[in-house]
Amino acid sequence: MDPLIIGIAITIFFAFILAAVGLTGRGGQDDSMSSRLEAFRFGGGGLPQSTAAPDKATFREKRSYSGLPVLSAFLSQFRGSEAMAIHLERAAVPLRVGEFIMAPYDVVIATPEAQVEGVMEGYAEVCAALLVLMLAMSIAIGLGLSRLALRPVRLIRTTASRIGSENLSERIAVPAVNDEISDLARLLNATFDRLEASFKNVRRFAADASHELKTPLSLVRLHAEKLLATGTLSHENEEGVQTLLEELTRVNGTIDELLFLSRAESRSITLDLSPHAPAGLLANFNVDAQVLAEHHGVHFSYTHEGSGLALCEPRWVRRVLLNLLSNAINASPEGGDIRLRSLSRGELWRVEIEDEGCGVPSSEHEHIFDRFVRLKSAARPKLEGSGLGLAICRGIIELHKGRIMAEVGSGGRGLRVAFEIPAQTPAPRAPNLSPDALAPATSR
Repeated sequence: MDPLIIGIAITIFFAFILAAVGLTGRGGQDDSMSSRLEAFRFGGGGLPQSTAAPDKATFREKRSYSGLPVLSAFLSQFRGSEAMAIHLERAAVPLRVGEFIMAPYDVVIATPEAQVEGVMEGYAEVCAALLVLMLAMSIAIGLGLSRLALRPVRLIRTTASRIGSENLSERIAVPAVNDEISDLARLLNATFDRLEASFKNVRRFAADASHELKTPLSLVRLHAEKLLATGTLSHENEEGVQTLLEELTRVNGTIDELLFLSRAESRSITLDLSPHAPAGLLANFNVDAQVLAEHHGVHFSYTHEGSGLALCEPRWVRRVLLNLLSNAINASPEGGDIRLRSLSRGELWRVEIEDEGCGVPSSEHEHIFDRFVRLKSAARPKLEGSGLGLAICRGIIELHKGRIMAEVGSGGRGLRVAFEIPAQTPAPRAPNLSPDALAPATSR
């Protein structure tokens, strides 16, 4: 049960006890006073033995909600008490009457009830204040206990949300206490163990299959090239062998990409990250990008802003840019524009490549980076890749400790793919000083 609910229940229980005690005390005092007044009214044991009881009709005529008529009738039996009785009747205040039999005297003492009522009102105020205080303390204690009790659950949630495909070896810390929380942590750790084993098997299978397929495919390609070199094939057979070689090249490329993805996901690739100027990287890439865009009948342009240094390995960044450019060319219509925007600011280098194609629905932006996802192109339906280009881009960017995302193009048209990788601010250059400035100053 939640500690907050327990605290509130305890508070309500004590509040009922305090209220019951207060009502009981007040009721007991009222009953005692009422019994005394009734004794005076009806001539009970409250009347002195040596004095005759007054007429009961007199008491009935003077009955009221106050004890004054009874006391006045009682005092009227004694000498010199008429003035006192009249004064009491004119006062019209409730009284508390007490009788003490001290033979041969019967002493009656009356005091105003205002003081007692004031005490009772103060008691009620104190009870209300204590009730509010206990309620506030119970809420505070309940919240504190609940946070303290749920702290292991929060730690488990934080660790479990941090574990992904890239760090499946991380585990949840199991508390030393043997309770339900520790059982839950052990259960989740066992689940992560099974997931890690499954991921390792899948990656090992992809790597082994890629490696095993390369040898027979290389032999097939070698024999096909040998047949072409003999010159004994007819024209139709030569075309068939050429098609075979093209398909072998495509299959070899797919195998290489699968092998790279398996190594990237298992973190078997180590990059030599060093600071490089993005302007130089983009200038070298622009030469090949212009040729590739012109060959497919589209226009390519790029802009760069900022002076930071990107922490990257240039050959892998170039591969990402080529894959993104190929996808943009495939999606762009004839004569379309492809724009690359680069911005280096602070500790981040952001690159965007945007096309003018039909775009991708927003719900599919996260899935286009999965394996074997092919983007349909209405402009160039015959140009289809292996479906691994964007997956490779994501793997390379994650190796650079960055992230890649897909967005809707400008004006809601086309697709914009952007990636961000860490950068650093270039060190300030030392001022160039002339030999005269470096010479020591002399005074005349």
